[in-house]
Amino acid sequence: MQKDEKNNSASRARWLLLNAQRQNDQKKTIDAWREVLTYGQGDELDAFEVIRLVELLRNEVKITERLLAKEGVPENKYKSHINNAYRATALENVNASWANYRKYITPELLVCFSFAEFIITDDEPTFDEEEILKIQELIAELEASLEIGEFSNELVDFINDQIALLKRGLHDLSIRGSKALQKCYVDGLGEIIENSDVIKDNHGTEPIEKLRSAWEHMKSATNKAAELNKSIDTWSKVTEKGANLLEHLGNLI
Repeated sequence: MQKDEKNNSASRARWLLLNAQRQNDQKKTIDAWREVLTYGQGDELDAFEVIRLVELLRNEVKITERLLAKEGVPENKYKSHINNAYRATALENVNASWANYRKYITPELLVCFSFAEFIITDDEPTFDEEEILKIQELIAELEASLEIGEFSNELVDFINDQIALLKRGLHDLSIRGSKALQKCYVDGLGEIIENSDVIKDNHGTEPIEKLRSAWEHMKSATNKAAELNKSIDTWSKVTEKGANLLEHLGNLI
């Protein structure tokens, strides 16, 4: 999204649908969505993950529809375009030519979502691209730390689960916004509590230190986004969850 755009369900859905519209008609549908949804991370997402992400996008379309109704916008102004968004994201045949779905992403659909973006009052903080790249770099360092020593299977499994969770949070961020981060922090804290003994037993090891660095930067990037947008109150629950995670992790190491 551009810096002068709002960040809400409608704007995120529009941005992803616009990028999907730009995909080649001859691509397989699964490959078109994979290209759109990697969010520049370079990961080769498997088909199940791509389908999961498209389902998240469909949910943002549903939220947009609900919020337009809540704002009192007449249904005949948006219903046909919302339905086309559902058709474009249906994924009935992931190996079909993208042309079968791309045709539903019409110029009128994109205009409708632009309209919805500004009608809907929600406007969330946006993560800076450099912050995302830094988190990706820290995740890569965390992955590499497992290759430079002999660690217990329990630690390796825990770290790999945390890596998957962090990556998922970044993938989901471009689709779900703050909801993605809140889930990331909640799930991350749950895994940390569940693996408290593993963390204590491996206190001071490079994987644990790299894990703390990755979470610290995720938290600082969240705070920075909120502060820059002067809307930290709207993200108070998210930043609080990040603080809780880091506090618990810090107490263990």
